[in-house]
Amino acid sequence: MTSRKLHDGRAEGLESLDLGRVHNFRGLLTDMGQTAFAGWQLGEAFDILLATIQDPDCRLVLTVSGP
Repeated sequence: MTSRKLHDGRAEGLESLDLGRVHNFRGLLTDMGQTAFAGWQLGEAFDILLATIQDPDCRLVLTVSGP
């Protein structure tokens, strides 16, 4: 059996979610953007949503989900 080296993702800039640091929903979404798997996607979606809300020229948002 071949052994493989496992890592925890910190080399890629990922962090563990520390719920003790989270004080509100915005903080949760922001911190999830630094985690692995779907957490970073949720954080990225939150960043995009904030950008569209803050852009006065943005009038239309399309959201699509699925594989």
